[in-house]
This record gives sequence, C-alpha cells and structure tokens, in this order.
Amino acid sequence: YIFLIVPEYLLRFVAFVLTRLVYRFRIVHDERLPTTGPAVLVCNHVSFVDAVLLMAASPRPIRFLMDHQIFKTPVLGWLFKLAKAIPIAPQKTDPATYEAAFAAARA
Repeated sequence: YIFLIVPEYLLRFVAFVLTRLVYRFRIVHDERLPTTGPAVLVCNHVSFVDAVLLMAASPRPIRFLMDHQIFKTPVLGWLFKLAKAIPIAPQKTDPATYEAAFAAARA
C-alpha cells in the first residue's frame, strides 16, 4: 500500500532487489553519508547502472539531477518524474529549467 502512495519507495525497493540479485557490490564508508540534511553524491558514470546502485545502497532517498532532454523520452521521462528526478538544462539553452533545477535542489 505504501508503494502506491509513495512511488519513490517502490523504486528504491525494486532497485534494492535487482542490485542484490544481479550485482555484488560492497558499501564502503557509508558512515560518511549524513543521515539528515543535504548532501551531494557524485557518480562517475562508469555505466548507466550507477544511479540504480546508488539508489539501492543509500539508506535515505536521493534526488537526481538529470539532463532535461532525457525527460522527453516517453518511458524514461515518466520513470524519472516518478523518481522525483530534477531536470536541468544549460542556462543559455533554457534559463527557466536551469533556475527551477537550482530551486528544487535547494528545497
């Protein structure tokens, strides 16, 4: 029931199950991730699975900043909106999206 009300938890649960079934990874220095307040986590994008692994490994919800163009892809756009990802664009390309991304990241 909670998964229907808060889809973010469903996505985190699916990410947790899939990563534990498919990948073997070890979490190192998880005490460095603050339990409250803002934090910036940076993926080096070895693959597109980085974000899923990060979501599965984190004890707290994560909001991702993503290029605004990916939100135009039908299925991926819907999925990222469900995950509360924040679209960002270059300031010269789309100033409104740029400012909205920073406002959402501060919230």
